[in-house]
Amino acid sequence: MSYEINILCVGQTAPIDCRPAGFELKNEVEDEVLAARYADIWPVFSSTAGILYTAGKEWDCGGMWGAFPLCDSDFEHPVPQDALPSFLPEGVADRLTPLLIHPQYLPGLENVVQRLVKASPRKTILFQTRYQGGDWELFFGTMTVDAFLQRMREGQLLFNVCYLVTEPDEAASGMARQPEDGAPA
Repeated sequence: MSYEINILCVGQTAPIDCRPAGFELKNEVEDEVLAARYADIWPVFSSTAGILYTAGKEWDCGGMWGAFPLCDSDFEHPVPQDALPSFLPEGVADRLTPLLIHPQYLPGLENVVQRLVKASPRKTILFQTRYQGGDWELFFGTMTVDAFLQRMREGQLLFNVCYLVTEPDEAASGMARQPEDGAPA
């Protein structure tokens, strides 16, 4: 089986140089293989402007490259049906298994997420995980970087889901901060 960890830095026009410890981060500008963004199976993800990055490393299977060495899943304990939204299409729930990042790669992946959110003009990334076959474009949105990273540490992210991760920039969004008492600023 093959695993993927893909991160789309929303609105970015030039890739950043990011060299995480223990694995590689490739981008679609410098690696033509990544330029194909699964337009047929992930149309919204594929049409979002920005630069696509993918995390992975080579492993001992004849020079294969991907996220397989970075993570795993628990196929014996899929997410309970009652913990999933009722609107999921039939047959999708059994493909939603936990994304478990191996501890030695967790700090590097956390750093990548934080750096790419900061590098995005929209302060937003799409964090997508996949394994072979059976894709259905599912989004879980909007989550702050801190909340997302906490869920990652706790093994509460799922494969075959795209997460909308953002760090709101009040000046860019035009939203004024409300005082603690709720009165207008």
